[in-house]
Amino acid sequence: MKRLFIPFSACLFCLLAACGSDGTASETISTYTFGGDTIPALEQVLTEQSGGRLTATLSPETPADDDADADNDDGGEEPDSTDSGTDASASYRAYDYQQFTEYQTGSVVRSYVELLTSETNALKPEEKLDDSTYTQPTGSILLTRQAVAADAASASGEEKNSAEGEAVSYASLPHDPALLFRVRIDWLPTSCLVTLDHVAGQDFSNSLLTAGVALSFSTATDLMNTLSPEEIGLSGSSMSEYSLKPGPGFVEVDHTACLTIYVYQKNATNTNSLVGTYFMSSDGSTLYRQTGTKPNQVEKITLPSGYTPPPSDAEPTE
Repeated sequence: MKRLFIPFSACLFCLLAACGSDGTASETISTYTFGGDTIPALEQVLTEQSGGRLTATLSPETPADDDADADNDDGGEEPDSTDSGTDASASYRAYDYQQFTEYQTGSVVRSYVELLTSETNALKPEEKLDDSTYTQPTGSILLTRQAVAADAASASGEEKNSAEGEAVSYASLPHDPALLFRVRIDWLPTSCLVTLDHVAGQDFSNSLLTAGVALSFSTATDLMNTLSPEEIGLSGSSMSEYSLKPGPGFVEVDHTACLTIYVYQKNATNTNSLVGTYFMSSDGSTLYRQTGTKPNQVEKITLPSGYTPPPSDAEPTE
């Protein structure tokens, strides 16, 4: 699955130029909060060897009407041990870390990603990650999960638990079906930027309710048979060289319900060989090819928009 990212240096320059800063940090913070979502801060994986220091928190500039109030302030606040987040109207919040020991940022990011993808925090990487991801001097990683409902923290007693040092499991909190929570981590040899935001999204449970009505297996195979094998990562000149069989129904991929399709290659002995597992989104717009052992280890294949499949002349499936 390929995504286009703005280079970190350009991203950081734009943030510093167009955003307001909450001041230089002299204390560490233990968590970040954005809306209803609270996650561990990068400080939790910093070590004496790695170095690294929070130098600024960044968010969109305050409206012009607030300038007068801002001028009356004594200056930026020092962060508390738990960061309370930003105004609900802010579109993102970013944390700028500098002064790392050179080329230690990759190992710090690895530890941080492992923390964020733990069962407690439940974030998932949008790209397949491996050891080489963290050995690069520069990089960018995007993690997502369904957003926590904005009032979840108070409803669950999160503040009390946090004060007692107890982590609140993401799975135990109510989720917002309309939003995805994203964490983007960009790094250079001696600096790192952690950015939080929300984007429109659909949760799996809601998607599953309409998936069976929106997409049948026959429609999914009709769509796939209009593609060339090369377009979906297979060899050969025609999909007629393959048989398509239904998998175990709908599974969650990219937070949406997708129909599972097994692709077998035909051969002279009539003993077909499984050559790929694919997932068709419930609206028929996107196809995913499985690249690992789990459904979300996939590459994304965007299908032509506005397509209406013709009657299928493919080999009948069982």
